[in-house]
Amino acid sequence: MIQFDITLITVLIGTTLVGITSGIMGCFVILQRKSLFGDAIAHATLPGLAAMFLYTGSKAPSFLFFGATLSGFIGAICIHLINKHTTLQKETALGVVLSTTFGLGTLLLSIIQTFPNAHKAGINKFLLGNASTLLWDDLCIIVTVTTIVITTVLLCWKEFKTFIFNQEFAFSLGMNTEYIQATLTTLTVITIIVGLQTVGVVLISSLLIAPAAAAYQWTQRLSHMIILSCFFSSVATISGTFLSSSCEHLPTGPTIIVIATICTFFSILFAPHHGIVSQHIKTQHQIQQINAYHMLSYFMLFNESSTHPYHAHDINALQAVGKKFTNKTIRYLAAKNLIESPKHNFWRLTPQGLTLAKKIKPKAILLDSSGLKIAPHNMQQEIS
Repeated sequence: MIQFDITLITVLIGTTLVGITSGIMGCFVILQRKSLFGDAIAHATLPGLAAMFLYTGSKAPSFLFFGATLSGFIGAICIHLINKHTTLQKETALGVVLSTTFGLGTLLLSIIQTFPNAHKAGINKFLLGNASTLLWDDLCIIVTVTTIVITTVLLCWKEFKTFIFNQEFAFSLGMNTEYIQATLTTLTVITIIVGLQTVGVVLISSLLIAPAAAAYQWTQRLSHMIILSCFFSSVATISGTFLSSSCEHLPTGPTIIVIATICTFFSILFAPHHGIVSQHIKTQHQIQQINAYHMLSYFMLFNESSTHPYHAHDINALQAVGKKFTNKTIRYLAAKNLIESPKHNFWRLTPQGLTLAKKIKPKAILLDSSGLKIAPHNMQQEIS
């Protein structure tokens, strides 16, 4: 049974706010196609954390977060300079910064471990996170950053939205695109930094990307995407916190990431707009409509050799002409009351089917660029 105490409440509030902030900024990161940027910045914060402890000898959150912020911005600047002044690809710049800073951070951590007070540092918790160690001071920092992010996004909503979808158009409107990009980068960096203690350097990019990726499958509007992203991240953080508090030796950070990943895969499979299963169902339905359209066309073609518009035709003859048509197409048309069977293996148009077939009869069989036979969109709607 879950015991509610001040520690659990602090952790729950902290992780939820980190999730909401990550959900918001993750949408902008994904839409800018900078998914690996968060991972590179997260790894770039590690040298700052270690160096600040070496310099001050203190594990106070304010000192550590300041060091992480400083090295995070240095990493972002390095990525920008590499992209601007070299011929290297963006992914290469991210990889260079990520590997270099993480290597440097690991080296500094190794040096810290040789100190007599190494056990007091608490630096290692920033690798994979340790949300259970969140204190009131940490929560104050998280609340401050969350307020800054939400307020900035609301105040600059129009500029951010325009910049994300068309930077050239934003520039033509007189917007300072460099300032907008710098603001988004700053918000992303501080979002990553406040999440380090919750899920760690290694996993913070997943909390940034997974909820936004899940939300992207469900909608095509930025405002709705941000709301859904915050919802998925909140579900992951709240569920992960409760699970880790109720199950011994279950770490909070990795549990949150696993739940967020499950939400992402569920969305990839079942989201109505872009889900794999939904797309497959839509495709099969469209194929069925196309086959029905052509089957009606063949009924009219056969009727030209008959004096009676409701003459029944042998199903074998229809399938011989249609080739790919199966009994499934026949059953589909029969269910729509467009054809009927007066006797076994013989089918004819119904009055409703004849009316629809006359509409599509004058239209030539359409071929797209790949040679696939397709039905006009309005005919598909009439059949469905």
